[in-house]
Amino acid sequence: MIYIDTSVLAAIYIPERWSQAAENLLASQNVRVISNLVEVEMHSAVARRLRMREIKRDEASSIVRKFEADLESLIYQRLEIGEPDWAAAKKLLDRFDAPLRTLDALHLALALTNELRLVTSDRRLAKSARSLKIDFQFLGA
Repeated sequence: MIYIDTSVLAAIYIPERWSQAAENLLASQNVRVISNLVEVEMHSAVARRLRMREIKRDEASSIVRKFEADLESLIYQRLEIGEPDWAAAKKLLDRFDAPLRTLDALHLALALTNELRLVTSDRRLAKSARSLKIDFQFLGA
């Protein structure tokens, strides 16, 4: 089972460099897990692409509709962030041996506490996962 972070999920819905690799990965997995954090970040990614004029408003609306339809059709198993995840994120941050951002610590904690392999195309997140010995797959390699 894999935990899909926002960098990979966005590539599935918004054409970019890693889109084909992300689609191939998704097709090869029976269980695809995302968190409620990824859901919010996905909406943020679409809004950012619109603000940067990389996509048009109608494209942004279409992407959001497609993503929401996929959520409703249960393509993804959804995780809620619980107390064990918050505690694990704090422990990761308290190690002081990885350049972790807050939300990256939460993504890593979710993968760790749920025994999932993190899949990311975010180099910084992959570097942190490697240094913390958390199971991950870097989609850009």
